[in-house]
Formats: sequence, structure tokens, C-alpha cells
Amino acid sequence: MDISKEVRQAINSKLPKEVGDALSERLEKIDKLEATNEQLEAELEKIKIDLENANSKLASHKELDEREKILNERDRDITSRENKMDVHDAQIKAEQAEERAKEAKQFVEMIFHSPVYRKAIDKPIPISYGQGQGTSIQHEIQTEEKTVE
Repeated sequence: MDISKEVRQAINSKLPKEVGDALSERLEKIDKLEATNEQLEAELEKIKIDLENANSKLASHKELDEREKILNERDRDITSRENKMDVHDAQIKAEQAEERAKEAKQFVEMIFHSPVYRKAIDKPIPISYGQGQGTSIQHEIQTEEKTVE
């Protein structure tokens, strides 16, 4: 700024007043523009730094988004596999239950068609009432029928 003062003094002393005033105004405008320019350049540098930081964050977020996308695909694949396995397990359990039911049915049919079982059903079952007293359900039913009549 010392140069500006020297230039102004030279203009005022060597040039006519009208030209000197015009040049002085012009120099003042230039000084103001230079100050504004320096301020804007400082702001521009700050903006560049902020932009670089934002770009690096964006790059890291893009990388994280890609990782998340891959993990979501894996999760969907695993969920699909688990669902298929659950369906398969349910089918196996249903088949096993059906097989057990068939076996139980065959077992029951085998027992009820057995002549040994039929003889056992026809025999009276002894029931004891206290000490030494024995009777049978068939005898008891016959006794009750007689009393009701």
C-alpha cells in the first residue's frame, strides 16, 4: 500500500487536478477490489478444502453403500435358503407323522383282528373290593341290570 500512496502523491503533484482526482478514485476502487479479491480467494480455498472433504466422505459412503448392497443380497439369499429348509423340514416331519399314523393304524388293526385279543376282551376282568373279595365287571353289570329291572 505504500506504493499506492507514493503513486497518489506523484499524480497529485505532476498531473492536473481533474486527472489526478480521477486517477485517485480509480486507484481506490482497485485497492478495494484487491482486498475483496483476496477475501474471495481465501473463501475459495476454504470451499475447495470443504469440497475435498465432502468428496472423500462421499467416496467412503459409496463404498459403504456397495458393502451394504452386497450384505443385503446375502441376507436375502440366506433368508430364502432358510425358508426352503424350513419348508423341506416341515415336509419331512409331515411325511414322518403320516408314516407313524399308518404304522399306528396297522398296529391297531393287527391287535383288534387278533384272535388272542378278541378272547381277552370277552373274558371278565376281576376287580377286588377290599380284602379277598373278587368279582368281575361282567358279574357287576349283570347284577346292576337285575336290580334296575
